[in-house]
Amino acid sequence: MRIKYYGTSAAEGFPGIFCQCSACKRARKRGGKNIRTRSQSAIDERLLIDMCPDTYMHIINYGLDLTKIKSVLITHSHFDHFDPDVFACFSGGMAKRRTKEKVDVYGGKSAIDRLSDVATDRINLHLVKEYTPFEVNGYRIIPIPAQHSSRASSYNYIISKRRKTILYGHDTGIYTQEIYDFIRESKIKFDLLSLDCTYGVKHKDNCDHHMNLDAVKSVVDKFRAIGAVKKNAVVIANHFTHFCENTYDELCKITKGSGVTVSFDGMEVEI
Repeated sequence: MRIKYYGTSAAEGFPGIFCQCSACKRARKRGGKNIRTRSQSAIDERLLIDMCPDTYMHIINYGLDLTKIKSVLITHSHFDHFDPDVFACFSGGMAKRRTKEKVDVYGGKSAIDRLSDVATDRINLHLVKEYTPFEVNGYRIIPIPAQHSSRASSYNYIISKRRKTILYGHDTGIYTQEIYDFIRESKIKFDLLSLDCTYGVKHKDNCDHHMNLDAVKSVVDKFRAIGAVKKNAVVIANHFTHFCENTYDELCKITKGSGVTVSFDGMEVEI
């Protein structure tokens, strides 16, 4: 499997749209990988994760091709991950498509309810349930409850194909014991863990909605302790707010030798 990160920031973008903090100023000055757009990723160019408000930018700048996308997973309905108006562009009145094949969209109740009247001639809606696996386009997917927002119907996804398994863990705080127990009892072993690191290296006493680097390491250590991480597994920190106070260049220096890879817009990883 191959995962591509099209957007790697939290809601405000990095630099923040209206922000004049020192981290945003450094990001604007340095450019390149220090610039982050809103969160979106894809697996094998077929399975899209989130439909964010920066989707069009990802098409133009990073080659995202929505005509190849067969299915979409929505992590939750917060605006930086879920823009219903983008789905309206799938409709016959706004796009000439060579296929009549519909795109399958999976998500929690909050997102699915908001999509019920959007582009229904081109999309199929599927309500997911926690810990209930489903199959789509050769992938086996298990939604697990994210520690983020119940009102936004927040889920993380375990995505498997053949012998490879990815945990896509955004947006979430530190997992509950219930999730570790489920993964241990299900004998799931990860090849790649992509985890929320919104606060970067900033100290946080409570990581119940988002995580920082220390929390990412703690989660990975717990997964290792239950035998859920393969020997050469890749650990990726993703989804950064500018309030974490460190640009991509700075985070790479801080995490060097830690075993954690810092994501950037346009990054691809194959497992």
